[in-house]
Amino acid sequence: KKGVVIVEETERGWYVTYIERDPALLARQEKVRKKTEADAREEKLAAKQRETLRMEAAKALDRAGCEVDRKASGIGERG
Repeated sequence: KKGVVIVEETERGWYVTYIERDPALLARQEKVRKKTEADAREEKLAAKQRETLRMEAAKALDRAGCEVDRKASGIGERG
């Protein structure tokens, strides 16, 4: 294996930090990073779609002259 080290000299002695450059490890880390980003994008899109649907429903109720009690309906509650 090949890697990189960072060496620091202090009053208490030498400190060596090994930085692993294993291609398989780097590929796994990149895959996890991409999945995390994709999940975040999907959640953001889903939240935007929920908000759009909520607004459309509210507009439709306003046009129909109806009112909805948020507490009774549970709309907008996080849990």
